[in-house]
Amino acid sequence: MTVRLGIACTLGLVMLACARASSSGMTRGPTAGAPEGTSRDSQVVETIPLHGFESAPTNDPEIRRMSDSSLLVVFNCMPPCSTPDARDGPPALGTYEHFDSEMQRAIGVDAVWEDREFFRISKPKADTVDKLREFVAGYHARKSDK
Repeated sequence: MTVRLGIACTLGLVMLACARASSSGMTRGPTAGAPEGTSRDSQVVETIPLHGFESAPTNDPEIRRMSDSSLLVVFNCMPPCSTPDARDGPPALGTYEHFDSEMQRAIGVDAVWEDREFFRISKPKADTVDKLREFVAGYHARKSDK
């Protein structure tokens, strides 16, 4: 009983944090409709794990390949749970404020920051998944070198 209650409380806090983040004005792209060239009815056809972004591998992001050929890059927490930016009170992006433009430069195609943890790539190229893997896996190492 205690374990179930603990899990429920934890899930409740995570849901509350996500609700706060979503309502905090952090949306950068169109959330009401699908981006140009994509369908609101698009379904996930493949899930591709991305490794090396979070300190706990279970929190690592993933790419969802959609039936309309678009990609949805999904992060569990933005900023990552392991960073001071994520632990300092109200939702803020801190050093991740320009993450979308950094991602676009790295992958060479447009990426729309739809919501705090969601990035949509409407027209990926053949090498976009590989470039996303490289970008995500090496992100923190590149930041620490600066």
